[in-house]
Amino acid sequence: MKPESLLGIALEIIQVLDTPGGFPADARVGRFFRERRFLGSRDRKVLSEAAYSWLRHAPRARPRWTAWASERGLEDLAALAGRPGPAPHLADVLTLARDGLFPWRLPETLAAARGLRGGAPAEALREDWVAEGGWPADPLERIAAE
Repeated sequence: MKPESLLGIALEIIQVLDTPGGFPADARVGRFFRERRFLGSRDRKVLSEAAYSWLRHAPRARPRWTAWASERGLEDLAALAGRPGPAPHLADVLTLARDGLFPWRLPETLAAARGLRGGAPAEALREDWVAEGGWPADPLERIAAE
């Protein structure tokens, strides 16, 4: 499967996990895969690693990229944090890839994000994504994110 397709499906799973519901994460991921029988075992492995990586590390990613966007004056990007949809999740994924906490490294994730349908915010596709700093200024927020 193409990397941009895998990333798009990973963002779908992450959106499912981010939506409140009455079932635990593993049941939601299992249901997601049963509804998409076209996914092979390798694809399911990569996608589940991506979903669980986001589930474990999203509290670290979101404060990092919003603080980085605010430092650089990218207010449109920082405003994505409160919006529903795939854009904030893509920013989370890119931050996790930058930190080595995602199944793909940042260059591969950026290349896949550039090929997504519907596009991604141009600010999110920068090569220097959360390169330096990117931690909240408030010490308590930084400790919580770390």
